[in-house]
Amino acid sequence: MDYFSLYDTYHCVRIKDKRLGFLYWALFVSILLYIVGYVIFYNKGYLEYETPTGVLSVTLKKPRNLTIDASENTHYCVDESSHSDKGVYTSKCKIWHPLDIVYPPSTGDTISITTSITEMNWERVCAENALQCDKIYEETSNDHFFIAGIEQMELTIEHTMQVNKFTAEKLTDRFYHNDDDEETVSSELFTESSRNMEGKLLSSNGTTLLYFSEFRRDRIPIQTLLQAAGTSLDDISDNQVRHGYKPKHPKTLRSRGLVLYISLSYDNTEETWFGVGAPKYSYRVYRLHETSHQLIEPLLEDHESTDPENEKNHLGHKRTFRKRSGIYLKFDITGRIGRPSFMAFLINVASAMSLVTIASLIVDQLALYILPFRNAFETAKYSDQSDTFSQTDKKRKIKEEKKKSKSKKDK
Repeated sequence: MDYFSLYDTYHCVRIKDKRLGFLYWALFVSILLYIVGYVIFYNKGYLEYETPTGVLSVTLKKPRNLTIDASENTHYCVDESSHSDKGVYTSKCKIWHPLDIVYPPSTGDTISITTSITEMNWERVCAENALQCDKIYEETSNDHFFIAGIEQMELTIEHTMQVNKFTAEKLTDRFYHNDDDEETVSSELFTESSRNMEGKLLSSNGTTLLYFSEFRRDRIPIQTLLQAAGTSLDDISDNQVRHGYKPKHPKTLRSRGLVLYISLSYDNTEETWFGVGAPKYSYRVYRLHETSHQLIEPLLEDHESTDPENEKNHLGHKRTFRKRSGIYLKFDITGRIGRPSFMAFLINVASAMSLVTIASLIVDQLALYILPFRNAFETAKYSDQSDTFSQTDKKRKIKEEKKKSKSKKDK
């Protein structure tokens, strides 16, 4: 019970020791520089942040002044499929419209751009009413070709971001007209379109390759996009290597396909020393190594057989499939949008006070348990005043009893 009747309070004990003083002030200055210099000013700890969401639209287009000539692409276009002197796969080329090159149609954050096609003709060799078949269709012929001029095509991108947690005050006209023709202030979610922002295209190592201005859609040539990813369609595909085996005639990325990951990041604090500015965005392109992109497009061209019996069992039906390889682009919306917040600033100040308390605790432990004069430090830091207060209480009671007895005698 004596332990629960005690109360620990703190008093200031000044210890004149160079080692303790230097350590404490070194820790204090380090904490101050970290919190004030790095957290609050450099990292803008007085702001609260929210990750934006958004939507985007991606289309493939041919530049207006571009004339595609397959004869100029001699490094991968030949009359017949063959292997070049370097062992790189080459083939004949065809010129396609961008709407035919993109398959399947773009779904917003993904787009597949065809670079190589193998058309396969199949014939049904298994009757539908058969009980057992080794195979259903047999390939009768195939034709391979590249799509010419892919690198000269352009991606056209439009996007809009929104911060669900923040609101922006905007002046808007009243929905209904009145005589005063006044304007009202409405609170809406923080939303911005790419046509009202500036942006840039970054390579995977952070180098700026393109700048995008306001009031225009973003146009990125495929060649520049591949450059940002540090690759080329003429590079040898690393997806062909299995357990150390390398093919005798390796195929290029143009033939096998590749996957590019594009990070679309928004930020309104990066280019300001203090506070927030207008939101800006950046594309950063990464290539996912040891990946390929291939898919099958069924053309659904069934041709009826001339033999009635075969027609009954669907024997001899012919179908054509396209095996497409190409560039698969996956966009991911990320970033951070900040706004001033007193609570965020208060949390960082509280963190600084906690670190200062920890620094004082470290110095106290060194003084009490490590340094040579630790016993003297402990005596100076801790003092038990319970006996002093008990003696004082006894003296007070004796004085009160003397006063009472004196008052009785006077009566």
